[in-house]
Amino acid sequence: MTSSEGTVPSDTLLGMFFSTAPQITCIMTFLSPWRTIQGFKQERTTKDLPFLPYISLAVQSFIWSNYGLLIGALPVILPNVVGTLLGIYYVYIFHSNYTLGVKYMLAKHYIGSAVVLLALFFFLTQDPDVAKQYIALMGMTGTVIFSASPLIMIYTVCVTKSVAALPFDMALLVFVNSTFWILYGVFVVNDYAIYLPNMLGFLAGFLQLSCHVLFGDIRGEVKQLVQCQSKTENIEFLAVNIRETELS
Repeated sequence: MTSSEGTVPSDTLLGMFFSTAPQITCIMTFLSPWRTIQGFKQERTTKDLPFLPYISLAVQSFIWSNYGLLIGALPVILPNVVGTLLGIYYVYIFHSNYTLGVKYMLAKHYIGSAVVLLALFFFLTQDPDVAKQYIALMGMTGTVIFSASPLIMIYTVCVTKSVAALPFDMALLVFVNSTFWILYGVFVVNDYAIYLPNMLGFLAGFLQLSCHVLFGDIRGEVKQLVQCQSKTENIEFLAVNIRETELS
């Protein structure tokens, strides 16, 4: 219903790039909470951080995985299977280290997620064309909600003239990830369920980056990002050398 052949065949070099790039950036986005999750494990507390982003990742990724299966799009299926598994892991770690004692807070998220999943399973029992329509709508709705959430913070940033609430690396990742999904959705599969919600993500990422240009130290942030990547590569190189030394 929502997808058809795009203007760029997936078996061409450009089509392969448009199909591969969003998978990589999507998985990078799903991995972005990893340090926070490991902090929960080490400190044995979730502090006052919200549970919603982690359980939403699991549910949303599962919805998009099923949509990918319905339209036969491997680039949609693969990263969202990874997102589903990571989301389940994040939920498990959060639940295991939740210390606020407000148990109904977790319960209401589990109940809400169960209702969404029941609706998903119901639609999967319907005719495939009908299922595509409703599951696409479910996926689009969730993506729009979470793409719009950073827009609320932009008002605060403009008032306070501080970008502390908008991490630069996350804003850049959202911008790049949304851009690649738009290219894939428009040119490879011609599927509005993929490119329309990501247009809002693109706008959110663009506005966040604009805030960093206007109110932040954009050169310093880029430099810091590059230095962090360089340090990570050096650590990995050192670890490889240590292993080779131990083996020899």
